[in-house]
Amino acid sequence: MSFSKVFDKKYFLSIAKLSLYFVLFYLFSRAKIMATISPVFYGFFVCLIFAGEKKLLTSMSFLLSSLLVNASTYSIIFYLSSVFFACVISYIYSKFNRPFSLWKKFLYTIFIGLPYILFCSTSISSFYISFIDVLFNAVFSLCCSVFIRAIVSRHFSASFNVDEIFCFCLFLAILTLSLQSVNFYAFDIVRFVGFTVILLSSVLLPSSFLLLSGIIMGLGAFLCGGSSQYILLFATGSSFCSIFKSQSRLFSSLSVIMIDIALSIFVDSLSLYSLLSFVPTIASAFLFVLIPQRWINKIKNIL
Repeated sequence: MSFSKVFDKKYFLSIAKLSLYFVLFYLFSRAKIMATISPVFYGFFVCLIFAGEKKLLTSMSFLLSSLLVNASTYSIIFYLSSVFFACVISYIYSKFNRPFSLWKKFLYTIFIGLPYILFCSTSISSFYISFIDVLFNAVFSLCCSVFIRAIVSRHFSASFNVDEIFCFCLFLAILTLSLQSVNFYAFDIVRFVGFTVILLSSVLLPSSFLLLSGIIMGLGAFLCGGSSQYILLFATGSSFCSIFKSQSRLFSSLSVIMIDIALSIFVDSLSLYSLLSFVPTIASAFLFVLIPQRWINKIKNIL
């Protein structure tokens, strides 16, 4: 393999990873519980910096995506301070090769959120809400650290512990909660991403993770104010994908489409739906079928 091909591959993977981080930062910045609590607007960024990701590029991606959501003066100051403190703390621990335990990361994440509490505490109620925001971000950052460490060390090749499974579930729930805050007009982005993740999981992950991912994503969408149908839809879809796991990808793709139509008939009134209602599911199924097998094999080798 030539040097140019290796360089192009590394460049492509770096761009793809930063693009994924940008999208996740943007979604997490928009996520809200009960339209009040912002549980994950900086925790994932701190987790990545503490995990050793490239500081400059990751920080630029975080700042740009976050400021697209909120560009007030206080937000700019807080985001800049978050980048500064996270990078300095990570640099000090890597420079002196000091052990960086999970509980230290948890406490430092709370410390990084103190300016946010200071800016937002205009009353007793706002102080409580801002403190809960920071605490949620610290917990989410801790969970992401646990799950990322498990992926890097074992690559899904061994059974996960209870705490690692819990962290995986929390990440999926937060992801669907964040997607629920994005409006794509008639296109149901939660349904599209949910079924895409389920279909990809059917060929990449063990059956236990496949079933769990469907239930958790449905629950995450429901807790953010979405329909309870998401729970039934994703749980049923992941169950059928698990059945067809060893078969052709076409069977799994057709099964999620039929499940979506069937549940629309028997659970809700089909008259409430139009053809556009099923476009997200059909799009995710087509995307899954059209992915070349060599791409899936490469992803399996990475995992």
